[in-house]
Formats: sequence, C-alpha cells, structure tokens
Amino acid sequence: MKVILVTVILCCACPTAWSQVGIHVFPTELSVPFGTAAGKLVAVGDMLVFVDDQKPEASFALSRSDVQSLTGEGKTITVQTAQPLQIPSGRTSTFTFRLRDDDAGFLTQWQHTAGAPARGSGTAVEPVSLEAKHNHRVGSCRGRLIITGTGLSYESIDQISDSRQWDLKDIKELRRDNPYKLKIQPFNGGDYDLEIQGQGMDNAQFKLLVDRITAARVAR
Repeated sequence: MKVILVTVILCCACPTAWSQVGIHVFPTELSVPFGTAAGKLVAVGDMLVFVDDQKPEASFALSRSDVQSLTGEGKTITVQTAQPLQIPSGRTSTFTFRLRDDDAGFLTQWQHTAGAPARGSGTAVEPVSLEAKHNHRVGSCRGRLIITGTGLSYESIDQISDSRQWDLKDIKELRRDNPYKLKIQPFNGGDYDLEIQGQGMDNAQFKLLVDRITAARVAR
C-alpha cells in the first residue's frame, strides 16, 4: 500500500503523468470527525486512494475487495466497506467524499465492479439508507442516515462538515419518539437529533438497529 500511495502522490504532483499510468484524479473533500480534509480522490486500477493535500502522511488507499457499496448523490460520494478499516483519522467503515466537479459518473461505473465483500468478511450485511435532515440552531442540512452491520452515520449532502460517524458499540442510547424523530446519544460526544424524511423509520428498521447496537455493546 505504501508503494501505491507514494506513486499516486508523485503522479498528483505531476499532472502530465496521469494518463501515462492510467489514473483518474478528482479534487475532493473527505468528511473526517469534526470537519473535512481537502485532497484528491484517485482511481487507479483496483484501488481508490485519498491523497491529503495538507498532510500527505494522512493519505490512505481502499482496495476493490474492501468496498461493499458506492453511492452517489449530486457531488457527494459515499463508500461503504464491509468491515471497519483503520485510517489515519480513525477507524471507520463509511467514507464520504464531496467532489469539486460533477465527476460522479466515472466513480459510479467503478462501483459496478466494486461490490465484492472484503477478504475474510463472510456474508456482508447490506446497508440501510434513509433520507434525513439535521436541524441547526439556524437552518438545517439534508443528507442520509446509513445503517450498517458495524456502524451508524449521518452523511450530509450540502454541509459535509456536519456529517457524523459512530461505531455501534459506541452508542449509549437510541431514542425514537415517532417514525420521523431519532436521537443518537453516544458514550462520548454530544447527542445528535435527526428528522427522518419520507416514510420515516419503521418499527422493523428501528428494532434491527437497536438489536445491532445491543449486540455490539455486549462485546464492547
């Protein structure tokens, strides 16, 4: 992986080399805890590489076999891995990139051959994605609530810095007053209130999420 990162970083520094090594480079912002990191998302063969502009040592690569799903909405790309991966900013299974240009088409095509479960992962758990809104003191932002077998995340579409990610084992309490109101209370950090859009979160989806959180906490 270090060889791939070094090669990609050098190619990003020299745009004329892109076509020579068959890579595609997309200026982007990566959602990280409490903010964003500016850089480049690079598709090279069976790898997706994030090159951090400010901290090259924080760059990382995802292999095709790591990727469970890749979805795009507008200029926002969400990559879900079958298992949590350790990257410089922490351990996560959800990676959200906001592209500078409308280049989601190429990455969507890359998705068609990127659906294999990670090595040794067994049967993958299909993510559940619900349209959601996070209300601020002034205004709000819209995005999606994504539920996986290992984590829960809110991925904002129009304010990527408002995105949040939690491992299931790190959620202390989950409250649903009705199908459209969800409160997430982690062991560490502030509560997060979401308004679920559309038909809301039904009883079966809520029970599934609670069961997963309970099981993860037992093993915590």
